[in-house]
Amino acid sequence: MAELPEQPVLTIKKNRGTSSLLVGIDGQGLWELTEHGDSILNVYKEDVNDPYSLPGDGVYDVWIDDTERIWVATYTGGLAYMDKKQGYLQRISHQINQSNSLINNFVNKVLEDSKGDIWFATNDGVSRWNREENRWSHYL
Repeated sequence: MAELPEQPVLTIKKNRGTSSLLVGIDGQGLWELTEHGDSILNVYKEDVNDPYSLPGDGVYDVWIDDTERIWVATYTGGLAYMDKKQGYLQRISHQINQSNSLINNFVNKVLEDSKGDIWFATNDGVSRWNREENRWSHYL
């Protein structure tokens, strides 16, 4: 069995299209394990010198959308998604005085609705991202 840090595990998801598990650990980032949990494949953490790293190590949720992007909700750093096809990580954060952005950087949960919009539960309400229009809406 792979040895994980002694921190709360806040989320676990099966990685679509692979035989791995994605494990979000409070304060320790996102860990990718083999399907049986016997070894660690990757550990994704925040690196302040790398803009393509996670925006925070408190990973509260992971969601894999219908395009197989891996959305990572962090508690302080906002969001990140990993595009497996493109091979990069993109950060998304609240932009001050910008209504067309995430409402808050403390993101607790992520889900996708039947129209393909992505919803984010934050400490200041709910944000919805309409992918087709690249438009954010907020619900308090």
